[in-house]
Order: sequence, then structure tokens, then C-alpha cells
Amino acid sequence: MSLDLAPNMAHNYLGMILCFKCQAGGGSFLIDYSLKTSASNFIKSDTEMEVYGACMIIVPRSIFSVRDGDNRIELTAGGYAEISGLHLLYKTENCRRRKRGTNMLNSRKTWKVNEN
Repeated sequence: MSLDLAPNMAHNYLGMILCFKCQAGGGSFLIDYSLKTSASNFIKSDTEMEVYGACMIIVPRSIFSVRDGDNRIELTAGGYAEISGLHLLYKTENCRRRKRGTNMLNSRKTWKVNEN
């Protein structure tokens, strides 16, 4: 599985969430996966402990970095692990709240894009 990246995403990149499920339709399985960027060829490979059913792995920027010029991330999985999702996490600096308020769950927040 591969994912195309937006240009100059390295500054806002925070990490990613990898989602796996068992190819055999259930039961426990070992996750063996590799991540690679297309331009810098940075590789992270790992084998996670035996899991049951499905698993999500969080990979922070400090473990797997993305540089300017990287335009694709490639994820491969071995064994009985089937990739069910790859989600990028990034910050959005261009947004700010219009009005200050408390962080109450029922409060309504409005956002606007900074022009600067």
C-alpha cells in the first residue's frame, strides 16, 4: 500500500496510525511490517507482538520522519497481517479560534483560516 504526500508536508507531519487485521479471518497473528519513503528511502521495519483480530500501531514523527521532497510513503506487511488502513497525522497551524472559550464538551467552536 502506498500513500501520496502533499508537497512540503514535512513541517506539519506528526506521525501516522497503521491499521492491520488478520488475513485468515480472525485468530491471533504476528504483525511484520515495513515503512519506506520514496525520496529519502528512510526505512522502518518492525515485528509487533502476537495480536488477536485487529491492531492499530501509532508511529510518531520521532520514530519515522518525513522530509521535504518525500512524495510517497509505502507500507508493506508480511505473514497473516493484512493492511486495513494508513492514516497520516499532521498539525494545521493556519487555523485559530475566533473567540476564546472554555473547553467544555457542549461548547460550539468556530475556526477561520489565518491569511498571514
